[in-house]
Amino acid sequence: MLQKAEGLTDAQLAQPLPPSSLTLGGLLNHLAYVEDTWFRVRFAGLPDDPLWGAVDWATDPDFDFRTATDVPGDELRRRYAEACARHAGHADLLREAVDGAVGD
Repeated sequence: MLQKAEGLTDAQLAQPLPPSSLTLGGLLNHLAYVEDTWFRVRFAGLPDDPLWGAVDWATDPDFDFRTATDVPGDELRRRYAEACARHAGHADLLREAVDGAVGD
């Protein structure tokens, strides 16, 4: 996932692939949340990270995707790297649409 986001500007990370509103930045932020929740909360039994724990997911279920456009790319990459994982399924399509890059 980090490889798919490497070298992109904040604007490119916020670029959607119509007709969807999905962005690489949104995917990074979402995966950081999911991985953090699985590893920290579900596996380790630790409390939610304040970044995610304060969100009312019932009223804002797309918080992680929606707010990613306001987060600098370096911060999105850091969040994801700290949560650790590789989910590149959608990232291949999104990266190719942004600037034509394909590959691993």
